[in-house]
Amino acid sequence: MKKSLFLLLAVFCAIALAACGNDTEREFGQPDANRTTTGDNTVETPSVTPGETLDGATTPQQDDDMPLISSFNYELIVGDIVFSPVVYNFYFNELKFLSYEMYFTRDGEEPFDLFIPLDEQQYWSGGITWADYMHNRVAEAAMQFAAAHQAGYTLTEEQVEFITDMREWMFSMAMEEGMSVDQMVGEVFDGLTGDEYVATIENDILTHNWRNSLFESFSFTVDEMRAFYELNWQEIDPWNEGVPLTSAANVDVRHILIAFPQDATAEEEAAAVATAQEIYAYWRAGPATEASFAQLAMERTEDFASAEDGGLYSEVWPGMTVPEFNDWIFDESRQHGDTDIVISQFGPHIMFFVQANGIDWELRTDFAMREYALDARIQELMNEFEIIRREV
Repeated sequence: MKKSLFLLLAVFCAIALAACGNDTEREFGQPDANRTTTGDNTVETPSVTPGETLDGATTPQQDDDMPLISSFNYELIVGDIVFSPVVYNFYFNELKFLSYEMYFTRDGEEPFDLFIPLDEQQYWSGGITWADYMHNRVAEAAMQFAAAHQAGYTLTEEQVEFITDMREWMFSMAMEEGMSVDQMVGEVFDGLTGDEYVATIENDILTHNWRNSLFESFSFTVDEMRAFYELNWQEIDPWNEGVPLTSAANVDVRHILIAFPQDATAEEEAAAVATAQEIYAYWRAGPATEASFAQLAMERTEDFASAEDGGLYSEVWPGMTVPEFNDWIFDESRQHGDTDIVISQFGPHIMFFVQANGIDWELRTDFAMREYALDARIQELMNEFEIIRREV
């Protein structure tokens, strides 16, 4: 029972942590191993072996096939945010499992061994262990919660509804297991109460709101973006193969495909083109709007990958499609509502141009610079907030 509950509750926490940007992957290279929570604004306490408390007592007996659950007697205080030892352990372990999943998904190999204490495993750089790294991430998470609270962020109506639904879900699951919510959550997360668990999710959502607002507040000139791109284009655009500053935009486009039969004869190809022309004429004789085109695409297109979306392909980048399709949608004169029939190796495409979303390198650079600026601001706040981690 504990394993199933662990998986179900961990899903909720992983979603919230990921949504808040408490991710482990940085835009430029590996995470900053030199970012620590020690120094002028932090009280440092002795390191603790994951799987042990500060007094050396081991954590409760675990199944051999279950990863190690780290346990510490730390209290963390940042602004008006206080993590009790139980809450601290919860965040440490959730960040550990989330980090493992994200790095494994990205790199295809284990970043560390979940069955070996993290303080016995060296981090990639900076002369620290994976345990040091996770302690720093917990402090950073608490700092962001404190910043969100200090800035007065609150939950939206939809987020309040989500929290209410989650409480009801937890109550129903506890009833099915014949226990209280506190018993259920505490069994999975080693003493965490139901209210404490919900509070972690609320804090994560508030941080998500704060991070999004801060991310959107940054703006850069084209000259600033150009200079940043020229210094960092291999990280921003690694597949560009040395051709930076392309002027192509990514675009949204709808199409209706009348597919050529396999090994089509000239007569069969001509018949497909004729059918496309008839459908095109039928659409033009009606309202001839994007909505009517989308409806017709749902009914007539033979590109079944886009049929449900009314023939729509979003954020199409140069080179992603066959040449004839590509050349038409990336014509510099292309405007919303442009239509035509384009013939490719797959058959005639009845085209409807929706919009250009922006210049490729500018979009990528703007996003990268926002992430870089957000990370820099977070590091500034790490120095501004007093971060106290102490043994209790």
